[in-house]
Amino acid sequence: MQIFTNRRTKVTYIQEFPDAKSDDEFGCCIDLAVGYSVGRWEGDTFVVQSTGFDERTWVDHFGNPHSDEMRLEERYHRLDRDNLELVMTLTDPRTYTKPWVSERKVFKLAPANVEIQELFIRRGGIV
Repeated sequence: MQIFTNRRTKVTYIQEFPDAKSDDEFGCCIDLAVGYSVGRWEGDTFVVQSTGFDERTWVDHFGNPHSDEMRLEERYHRLDRDNLELVMTLTDPRTYTKPWVSERKVFKLAPANVEIQELFIRRGGIV
């Protein structure tokens, strides 16, 4: 993973499909299979919109397909100090008849005494 930042933007590059690359304005390779994401604030909700997926990925672990017209919107909202809510909306008019909206997922902040472990992933699994 590579992270590029400036005062207003943070770009995280995660390479899952090494054969699908394109140079972006930062001069690095962007993985086209997993799309391109842009985030913005709407009040107290952080909204991430992703487009540009190609057809090598699946919608879920069951293998449900999508087309290159798929759009994914993720809405992150902090409920309180310790809880973050996520709701996703997937729209793909070529593959599905109506948008799919996820169930509400709530992430709980880990206690202060819990150390966050660094995770290394290489082809073939976690190191």
